[in-house]
Amino acid sequence: MAMFFKESFDFADRNSKLFDFTHTASAALWNLRWQVQGYVTVSPEATKQRGPHRIRCGDPAGRRR
Repeated sequence: MAMFFKESFDFADRNSKLFDFTHTASAALWNLRWQVQGYVTVSPEATKQRGPHRIRCGDPAGRRR
């Protein structure tokens, strides 16, 4: 599609950047959902207070080396 106006180019650029962000963010959220689901499956005693910390900070046993 031919674009003649500066505004059209600006829109196309901003729209592309928006879609780049939303596709990346949706993949990251899907991955987070998968991680939380796996954590709760393995640790059914997990609480809402402990879960987010575990996902953000990782497994403490995995950091000891």
